Amino acid sequence: MAGKVIAIGETVLDIVFRDGRLLSACPGGSMLNSAVSLGRAGDRVVLLSETGTDAPGRMIRDFLKDNEVELVPTSSGDAKTILAIATLDGTANATYNFYKEEKRGRRFTFPITPGKGDIVLFGSFYSLEDEPREELVRFLNTARANGAILIYDPNFRSPHEHELGRVMPRILENLSLSHLVRGSDEDFHTIFGAGDAKEAYSFVARAGCRIMIYTKNKAVVEFRSPEMSFSMKVPEIEPVSTIGAGDAFNAGIVHELLKERIAAETLAGMTEETWRTILKQGTRFASAVCLSEENYIPPDLDLSC
Repeated sequence: MAGKVIAIGETVLDIVFRDGRLLSACPGGSMLNSAVSLGRAGDRVVLLSETGTDAPGRMIRDFLKDNEVELVPTSSGDAKTILAIATLDGTANATYNFYKEEKRGRRFTFPITPGKGDIVLFGSFYSLEDEPREELVRFLNTARANGAILIYDPNFRSPHEHELGRVMPRILENLSLSHLVRGSDEDFHTIFGAGDAKEAYSFVARAGCRIMIYTKNKAVVEFRSPEMSFSMKVPEIEPVSTIGAGDAFNAGIVHELLKERIAAETLAGMTEETWRTILKQGTRFASAVCLSEENYIPPDLDLSC
């Protein structure tokens, strides 16, 4: 049996506007989006997260159950659901405002143990926050020692740029613990000032992560490792919304790694042909989300490569 996916991150309620009109309201959060796509693809997936004790939180929990995602709470106590207000521009790209109830003194626990064959997907600002940090690092070290594959998506955008000096050591530690990092050109430019994939990889490799996947909006996907370097064009589409596109790309990569039963110790020896197949699946997942008003792949997506 293939391993399971363990996604770690926060849940939010995405409220999306276009041209001043409400377009949709749906469960969101980077890791939730990836987890739902994986659940719809038929993979075993666990989401380590928190949900609100309010009505939107109950809706999110029901939604995860309906999409075959097992939710494992990471802290206890009453909390309101985080609201993410997204406004789509003329090219279907989103800008965000977040409304979050600040709570301190919570105790975080990640009460599962990853093993060989599992894939741990983590990132965004949740992976840099103070309160879950100690437990997250413990969990990631355990996962790596047990033979799981660790995939990191920084998803670090300009609204957090003023905090970069404070969180940079944590970003570098996340990279050092990961087997693979998947980030956008915007992420790497914001974090490192990198102007292209080659420059971004020099920072990533220096931090200790050997494999990088660099996505550049709707233009190209670039792959870098000590063994090889190549790029792939992205099929042209007319997007409805780009919300969740990167999360879906991550899900496509993870799905293909699970399907092929790739182990952590074999990642470095994989051929360019295998990596191209994996990236093609990531692109397929991302394109499907861009053509939808949802943040996740449709349940009937053709998964054949």
